[in-house]
Amino acid sequence: MLVPTGVKSGISVVTGILLRFLALVMRITLDTVKAAISLITWTRVVLVTMGLIFLFVYAPHFYGYGD
Repeated sequence: MLVPTGVKSGISVVTGILLRFLALVMRITLDTVKAAISLITWTRVVLVTMGLIFLFVYAPHFYGYGD
């Protein structure tokens, strides 16, 4: 998806403001919020990778392919 440069930087600024507001409301540090988002991102990457491995390696055996 192509996003114009100005819009992309505007989205980043709004995201930064929302993160700071969230950290202020929840009385936690901004680093904690960033760490939680990072954990969610890595968890998603790991789950997608495991799903692809299952789809291409293990699932064909259930249907009799690759026996």
